[in-house]
Amino acid sequence: MASTPPRIRLLVVDDEPDIRTGLKALLGAALPAEVVEAPNGQAALAELRKGAFHAILSDYKMPGMDGLAMLAEAQQLAPRTPRIMMTAYPDLDLAIQALNDARILHFFTKPIDPQHLIDILRKVIDAEDSLRQRDEALQRSLEMMKRKAKAPGTRA
Repeated sequence: MASTPPRIRLLVVDDEPDIRTGLKALLGAALPAEVVEAPNGQAALAELRKGAFHAILSDYKMPGMDGLAMLAEAQQLAPRTPRIMMTAYPDLDLAIQALNDARILHFFTKPIDPQHLIDILRKVIDAEDSLRQRDEALQRSLEMMKRKAKAPGTRA
């Protein structure tokens, strides 16, 4: 019997291969999720242009484009995709800038508690799924109202 593919897609962005691999194994098993890895901001944005993700988890300090700049651009490409930043260099000013500029939902300092990360991702994904379902139900209701309004014998 073939297993069904994970319904959750996550984008993990970090220049450290060991961190990407560890997060992929952890999140792939715990959620379960399809975890797409990106070694830098440009690669992450390219992946984001290819398809939708349920969340983006990005390191801050990376060569070239840092995580803050990447997440700010990701917000423009996929405004509803939850964005989470992690860093080994905690800084209150950075956290405030990330919240304001990139509209991130969570800010983690490394090392990350694996269970806390999993719990936060579950909450973020569940909340986004609820919003999506609400939007889809509203869209169906609007379409039904439009069809009824256009039906013969009804008044506009």
